[in-house]
Amino acid sequence: MAPTDISMRWERIAGAVYFVLYLMILTSLVDYVSNTYPIDPGAATWRYGALGILGQFLPTPLFAVALILLLASALYQRGHVRFVAVFSAVMALALVLGMVSFTLDAVQVRADVPMDQKGLFDFAVARSLFKLFTSAAAFALCALAGRRVLAVMAEREPRPKEGKPLVVGS
Repeated sequence: MAPTDISMRWERIAGAVYFVLYLMILTSLVDYVSNTYPIDPGAATWRYGALGILGQFLPTPLFAVALILLLASALYQRGHVRFVAVFSAVMALALVLGMVSFTLDAVQVRADVPMDQKGLFDFAVARSLFKLFTSAAAFALCALAGRRVLAVMAEREPRPKEGKPLVVGS
């Protein structure tokens, strides 16, 4: 595909845009880890809390992933599209597994919640599960979109011409 004037202008700023978008993902990860530190995966209350607040940190990396996919698709940059497809698939799977763990931990932690606060607790669990589910679905959509974009890029890639084999020496 021949570059257009617009795509040439986008290519000039793409490096800076990618840097900011990847930084958004990294910053969200650092913020999440710092809010769940010290890590204690053996405690159901820690797992419940860590997975419960995860939904608050997911919109930023999800937005960054979608923008990386959009920019990389427009500029035919396979590496970034591949990153989005793989990262999004891993995130979707991790979130689905996290929802299962979160639900089991919530049931365990709920036993220690005072009777007059169980309604608020149940609402918080439902809200967190909603955020985790919608984020998992959005990451799955990004992974599928990335796979589709990679397939289209492969179809449009010029194929080597079939011809006579090159014979060297005699």
